Amino acid sequence: MGMKQAAVSPGRPADPSACSGIGGKVLEIVNTGAMVAKYGIRLTKSLGQNFLTDINIIDKIVEAGQVTRQDLVLEIGAGIGGMTLQLAKAAGRVIAVEIDRRLIPALEEVLTGCGNTEIILGDILKTDLHPFVKEWSGPLKVISNLPYYITTPIIMHLLESDIPWDTLVFMVQKEVAQRLAAPPGIKDYSALSVAIRCLSEPKLCFTVSKNCFVPKPDVDSAVVRLRKTGRPELDGVDMPLFRKIVRASFSQRRKTIVNSLGAAPWIAGGKEKLREVLGQLGIPENTRAECLDLVQFAGLTRLLVGTTTEEKEMETRLPMARYLDHAVLKPEMSRDEATEAIKLGIAHKVKTVCVRPCDVALAARLCEGTETEVSCVLAFPHGCTTPAVKAFEAGEAIRAGTREIDMVANYGFIRSGFRDQVLEDIRSVVDAAKPAGVLVKVILETCTLTADQIRMATEAAVEAGADFVKTSTGFHQGGATVEAVTTMLDAAAGRIKVKASGGIRTLADANRFLDLGCERLGVGYGTTPALCGPDEGDPDTGY
Repeated sequence: MGMKQAAVSPGRPADPSACSGIGGKVLEIVNTGAMVAKYGIRLTKSLGQNFLTDINIIDKIVEAGQVTRQDLVLEIGAGIGGMTLQLAKAAGRVIAVEIDRRLIPALEEVLTGCGNTEIILGDILKTDLHPFVKEWSGPLKVISNLPYYITTPIIMHLLESDIPWDTLVFMVQKEVAQRLAAPPGIKDYSALSVAIRCLSEPKLCFTVSKNCFVPKPDVDSAVVRLRKTGRPELDGVDMPLFRKIVRASFSQRRKTIVNSLGAAPWIAGGKEKLREVLGQLGIPENTRAECLDLVQFAGLTRLLVGTTTEEKEMETRLPMARYLDHAVLKPEMSRDEATEAIKLGIAHKVKTVCVRPCDVALAARLCEGTETEVSCVLAFPHGCTTPAVKAFEAGEAIRAGTREIDMVANYGFIRSGFRDQVLEDIRSVVDAAKPAGVLVKVILETCTLTADQIRMATEAAVEAGADFVKTSTGFHQGGATVEAVTTMLDAAAGRIKVKASGGIRTLADANRFLDLGCERLGVGYGTTPALCGPDEGDPDTGY
């Protein structure tokens, strides 16, 4: 989407009377229903649009940020301005970033009379904020109700940027907030928790009922505050290696650090070397990653510097193409378009071309004699057909030449807690595929599920005998996230492999999920060249 920026006037004086509301009167609250109806706004799940309507919660969020007239506040995902308005009343200046062009007229109306606000139309991950913040002399605070589907990328983008933020206050999915704020020694402590603590001091402020939103989401939320802090214990630490060690340590949470980090192919000496290092640090061999704090991870990093071998890692890790399921799934594709897209994957020597059931025979002919195999989707993208129908479709695809099946589990059943039915659903395909030596991947559509539901479905897939669990179809509101993949890997505990799919657009995205422990990646056919070669990919390829 193109970005339209309001006129920049950085550092202008705060005006306590700048936000006078519509018609010169102070607008106390925004009537969400009335504004949505007035502008004919249809809320979009793909953008995670759940508007907070409870003014008491909005006030508590502003209080959590301790907003004053000395503050510049950045709000990500301003929507129609329910929280923006209250921030404008408290802050010296507010920058409201909104990606959905349809919401801008309503947002402009709500903020009429608020001379201390700027509206930016654009994607926060692609927006250069420096012109807006570089001359502000007071604190910069980011206060936002973040879309669930892109929480981690936004948070890490801000944490790792050179924007001089002071405080971050986010409302996110409750389970994500618990991970963000988790201290060492508890189940929620994760690689994400460590990353957060490297740069900030987190605090879980309060929870928010799903009943406070329009439309109502499936899960409750929570507000977490991150205050920037220095970490002298990390002074002089090789941070790229530190992050690599943390990711590897948490890649198999149920295992001890000797068996998770010690299995990393890039540690010369492997488990024996790690036992030696742990002994020097006084850390018992049976310790798990969730029990290590920043000081201990820093100690590991210092003692492992010079013992890692990039050459060994490169020898062990396959070329990127061999991790890719090259998806050719857009329903409107003509036969000629599908043929060209399949040939593109073959040319890049991808692991499989993942095609529509109607294209399996075509793909099998094109892939014959090449390094690329055929996979196909089944019950795609909704997963609502019966086990008998899925078994029949699996048989048809196998006879047409597929070597792998990506079945969509009935995620409505997963959300209902129907474990036995989920098990039957997956087993119907596994039983049809295994006699033919066909591999089965189970798509969970994790963006619709809680962490507990992801764990239940992963356990069912293990019991059914599937080969992979997979995050997403790529056709729902969200794709692969660090949180979902971490939960799947934790539940899998090495008994089943994990495939990340949906929203993987760049080499950094791909490597992030491989580093976590994924063994396959699903990408749209237009993205493959960007991951495997110098050409630019096309992200708009339906995966």
